[in-house]
Amino acid sequence: MQVDAGNERSKITVPHQYPINKSGVTMDDFETFKDKKIKLGFDEVLIRSWEPHFQNEMHSHPFDTEAVVVKGEYWLTLGKHIQHLKTGDTFKVPRDVLHSERYGKEGAVFWAARKN
Repeated sequence: MQVDAGNERSKITVPHQYPINKSGVTMDDFETFKDKKIKLGFDEVLIRSWEPHFQNEMHSHPFDTEAVVVKGEYWLTLGKHIQHLKTGDTFKVPRDVLHSERYGKEGAVFWAARKN
C-alpha cells in the first residue's frame, strides 16, 4: 500500500497491519485503531509516513493529535522536551502547541487520530 501524507518526501510503502509492539504485545490493526478513536470523538484517523532522516521546523496544528508509532523511530520536540519514540510508543500533541520532528534512519510510520 502506498501512503501519501501530502508531501513528496513522505511517500513510503507501508503494510496495513503491525501485529507486535516493542513489548511483544499485540497491537490493533489500523481499522480497529481507527474505529476506537472515532468512538472517542476524533474526527479523522490517518496513516502518516515519513522518509528516513526527514526533519521539519517548529510548527503547530489547529487540532489535537493522539498517535501510535507502528514502524521506525523519531524524535518529537515539544518546547524544550524531546521524546525518542519507537515502534509501539504512543504520543499526544495538543492543538496549537509548537513542535518539530526528526525521523530516524528507517523513517517512521504512525497512525494519527485528529480532533478538530
